[in-house]
Amino acid sequence: MRRKLICLMLCLLALMTLAFTGCSGEAEETGEEEKQQSARTPVTVNMWLVSEKEVDAETEALVEEAFNKLTQAKFTTKVDLIFLTEDEYFDVLDENLAAAAQYKLNNTTTFLPVIGDAEETTEAVETTVETVTNELGQHLLKYPDAEEGQMDIIFLSGEDLLERYVSEGKLLSLEEKLNSSDAKVLRDCIYPSALKQIRISNGSSSQAYSIPNNNVIGDYTYMLVNKEMADKYYIDLTEIETFADCAALIADIGNNESIAPVLAYTDPVNMQYWLDFAAEEKTTAPFTFAIGSTEVNAFGANKKLLVAPYATGDTVMVPLQVFAEALGARYNWNVKSATATLTYGSRKVAFVSGEKVATVNNEEYALSQAAFFDEENAVFMAPIDFVTDILCASVAFDEASDKYVITKNDYSMSILASYIGANDAYGDRMEMVSAFDIPEFTEHMVLMSQCAENGWFAEDPENTEDFGVAILSGSYDTMAQYADKYEIKILSYPVLDEADVYDSMFAVTNYTVNIDRALEILTLMYTNTEAKNILQYGVEGVHYEFDDEGQFVVISDKYCMDNNKLGNAFLAYTDDKVDPETWADAKSNNLPASVWSDEIAANLESRVYAFYGLDDAWSSVGANHITEITKLSNIYMDRMEACKTSVELAEFFKTASAELAEYVYFQTVIGNPPEADPDATDGEEEEEDLSTPFAVFSAWGEPIWPEKVEVTVAVTEAVATSEVPEVLETTAVVE
Repeated sequence: MRRKLICLMLCLLALMTLAFTGCSGEAEETGEEEKQQSARTPVTVNMWLVSEKEVDAETEALVEEAFNKLTQAKFTTKVDLIFLTEDEYFDVLDENLAAAAQYKLNNTTTFLPVIGDAEETTEAVETTVETVTNELGQHLLKYPDAEEGQMDIIFLSGEDLLERYVSEGKLLSLEEKLNSSDAKVLRDCIYPSALKQIRISNGSSSQAYSIPNNNVIGDYTYMLVNKEMADKYYIDLTEIETFADCAALIADIGNNESIAPVLAYTDPVNMQYWLDFAAEEKTTAPFTFAIGSTEVNAFGANKKLLVAPYATGDTVMVPLQVFAEALGARYNWNVKSATATLTYGSRKVAFVSGEKVATVNNEEYALSQAAFFDEENAVFMAPIDFVTDILCASVAFDEASDKYVITKNDYSMSILASYIGANDAYGDRMEMVSAFDIPEFTEHMVLMSQCAENGWFAEDPENTEDFGVAILSGSYDTMAQYADKYEIKILSYPVLDEADVYDSMFAVTNYTVNIDRALEILTLMYTNTEAKNILQYGVEGVHYEFDDEGQFVVISDKYCMDNNKLGNAFLAYTDDKVDPETWADAKSNNLPASVWSDEIAANLESRVYAFYGLDDAWSSVGANHITEITKLSNIYMDRMEACKTSVELAEFFKTASAELAEYVYFQTVIGNPPEADPDATDGEEEEEDLSTPFAVFSAWGEPIWPEKVEVTVAVTEAVATSEVPEVLETTAVVE
């Protein structure tokens, strides 16, 4: 009998050895985790998600079951998924948060406390865990139902909504949890500055109340400089930082080589044009009128003229006041001098009735037909081509409608600007100046003009492989592909703005049953490919599959979710509509290499937009200032574009800079008003205009910029007339 028992034990040991050998790898990976989970109390949390279309009960159950296989095995946590379409989500969320808050208020003694696993009481941990028996006779953990008033993980969109929920006390601060060592894996999967910028001020400090979803945030802008050409013409590549620094190399290549000196024209890079913040939505309706008709449509507004436009030769005459005012000019008629005047920004235009010339800032211009005052109808008539030219607009005849069409000139640049250096980011002190006082702008434009004059751009840029210099935008990986042949100069890094931070995020409410479990579920969604794709696409074999070539294919339209609203977008499978290289590039711009191992040479060089948050503050700029600066800018952009040669353009920049330096209004709005004459005032100080661009710009920037501190510096100057050096005191401003 003893021998039989020994044999039986040996057989069992052999079988156990085989069994453990067959799954040893998995056992080594999950054994410790399973051991830890076996001691945990089952917890149920809920997660509120936005779906692209309504999710039926059957689909919801399938997705929830697949997701819970992971969460229950890893965390002993069951997740109730709540799907709502975007058109109803935020209203329902508001209602339920309000109800949860009221329930908590009414049940202060019985409402479940917000706890983490580390804070569970000994009594709670030692409570006997309930089990249920399945059809196979296996004992499984029984998960509790969600409590009344319980809300755990919610999707949010928008800074205003986040701030409101924080102020109402509906969200838990995640600051301490996110800064703990346990959250490192989550932090590594999210753009670092997004976590930094998403903090909300609540009292005396700013804290993180949400976790931003990880989505694409932008490209690099970089300059490529041909190494072989630089070596041939003795160009020191370490001295090249901007496009203008390449002038000598470009000329050498253009005069001596067969390759294109410059790949293509590009606008100046790293420029912030401040009128972009104030740009109104462009109306799709132009100004239309017809010869012989008193009915016109002035940029969407129907108007009736006293005198119909008419043609005389090649010139079309129109009632000046209606057309000029529609284009933004102020009109005035002086009966005594028989002169009609227009004021548009810094432009003063005068038409004398009966004369075939007009004066613009006292400079005469010939008219194709004489402007005149129509005594019978009391209307001043003027040539439309001159009126549109001088008021920064264009006119053309549309044969299809048999009407003339006036459109306002649209400029990609404007005069009120700042330059953002490659390494400048949020918190660095910046200046608001005239674009014509920024060398990186003017020198770039002049050199581009020289290239155009000399035919130094490639004829077919998309298919040109050899060139001297190029400015391109793209991912880190795309940029790196040029490294062998070209010196790469990074001009700007991917930047993070408010939309990247606040458009899509998750938070844990103040009505959660367990903050630690909620954060574990979020971490899983942000870091685990399987978990992410269950939430994204549903169940494999039911909602999607992989074809013979391993390509992801959707096979059911019953489950549809937005990738950008589900944690880490870069974990999602991509279908045949997405270019794998493009997606890999996006990953490389946004995630650290540790997340993707050796798959992508990633980087963490992206930075926060230097003017982060200023677009909201910009609404405080007075509409009168925006209108006047826009007119002024249009005038100077018109003059700039009219320059036919690089020499003419360079001269224009000097002239424009000098003019704007003397233009009191412009200097005032950028913070350089003339000093008040104490003798010219009655002793009362004028009230400061806080609606100027500079006032708003400064109010936004001062809290985040380093203070300028005056310090006294000792300067030693060797004085020729003395044998002993003289030490002079001077004051310098440092940051």
